Amino acid sequence: MLSVETRNAIDALSKEDLVQEIHKENRSRFQGDNYAYLKTRFALLMEQERAEQSAKELRLNADANEVAKEANEIARESNAISGKAYRMAAFSVVVAVIAAIIALLPQCSVKP
Repeated sequence: MLSVETRNAIDALSKEDLVQEIHKENRSRFQGDNYAYLKTRFALLMEQERAEQSAKELRLNADANEVAKEANEIARESNAISGKAYRMAAFSVVVAVIAAIIALLPQCSVKP
């Protein structure tokens, strides 16, 4: 049976101290049920760390997705602007060609 004092002593140990006690095995100051609780406590701490790491990764992925979404919106807007610029450039070329034709018309006319 695990006493409250022993449970509190094990709970107060750092992760490194838990590892040291686990590696001592038969030489550990905690034996029997106490040793089993020690190993369970370590397993719980490791699972908690994994869960925290997983939650952190999920938050980072969510942030990355948000940044990517904003980048896509900026790219969409840039594409629309470049489409307008292309149409304006094409229109300018047409206007320049018409202006050149109009400028050349008087020179091409035959004088009687």
